[in-house]
Amino acid sequence: MRALFFLLFVLFIFFVIRFSLKRINEIRASKEEEANRQANQNQHEEMVACEICGVHIPKTEALVQTTPEQTHFFCSEEHKALANNSNN
Repeated sequence: MRALFFLLFVLFIFFVIRFSLKRINEIRASKEEEANRQANQNQHEEMVACEICGVHIPKTEALVQTTPEQTHFFCSEEHKALANNSNN
């Protein structure tokens, strides 16, 4: 009788550990999928060229100057100022 209870206890512990490890792996996999999805979104950012030097930079990092005719993008404050001076 004692051996039966011991066997049932061991089986119970086995299934608890098995369930816990499976759940941990599911959580880890979902976090990795979320990180990959986030990384893929960041990789597809639109690039624009600086009006002065032509260097391509992400649109979110570019300095923008909008005129009634069009929008100009610059890689630095110096190039933005250079464009303003050449227009005057």
